[in-house]
Amino acid sequence: MRKRSDNKEIPAPTRKFTQLVAAAESLFQRHGLQRVSVEEICRQAGVSKMTFYKYFANKVELAKHIIDNVMSQAEERYREIMECDAPFPEKMKKLIIMKMEKAEEFSFESMGELLCNPSPEIARMIQKRGKSNFKMLLDDFSRAQANGEINQKIRPELVLFILKQMTDWISDSAFLDMFDSLPDLTAEMVHFFFYGIMGDDSSKRGES
Repeated sequence: MRKRSDNKEIPAPTRKFTQLVAAAESLFQRHGLQRVSVEEICRQAGVSKMTFYKYFANKVELAKHIIDNVMSQAEERYREIMECDAPFPEKMKKLIIMKMEKAEEFSFESMGELLCNPSPEIARMIQKRGKSNFKMLLDDFSRAQANGEINQKIRPELVLFILKQMTDWISDSAFLDMFDSLPDLTAEMVHFFFYGIMGDDSSKRGES
C-alpha cells in the first residue's frame, strides 16, 4: 500500500478518490495551484474534506500525484512514438502533435506557476523526473544521429539544451505577451526550432 508524505498509508483508490483527482486536475489546469483551495476541490468533486485528508495530507501532495500521473502518461506515449516503425521525421511530427495537445490542457497561469514558482516538493519531483527524461531523450537523439537521421554536425546535447532554454522562456512575461495562447506559442517555437529563420524549404537551396 502506498504511503503519504506524513508516512500514513493511503487507502486503495475508490470512486470518490477518482472524483477528487479529476476535480483537482481540472482546477489546477485552469487556475494553478496557489489559487485553488482544498474546499474548492472538495466542492467540485462532491466529497467531504474528511475524504480528502483520507487520501492526501494537503493539496501539494495531490498536485504531486497528478503531475506524476501526467508525466508518466507522457513518457509512455513518448516511448510508443519512438519505438514505432516510422522514419525519425515522422516520429518528430507525432511528438510535436503530442506536445501541442498537452499544451492545450493548461492555461498560461497554471503553466507559468508550475515552471516559475512551484512548491519545493513539486520542484524536487520535477527535477528528478527531468533528469531521467533528459537521459532518455539524449539516448534517443544520439541513436538517431548515429543512424544518420539527425545532422551529424550538431551535438544532441546542444539540441536538448536549446529545447530546455525554450521552456525557460515561458517564465518571461514579455515573451508570453507575443502570443495569444500556449498552443500558439508551442507551434511557433517548434517551427522555429526545426526551420530557423530560413523557412521550410531552406534545405532545397543548397549550401553556400
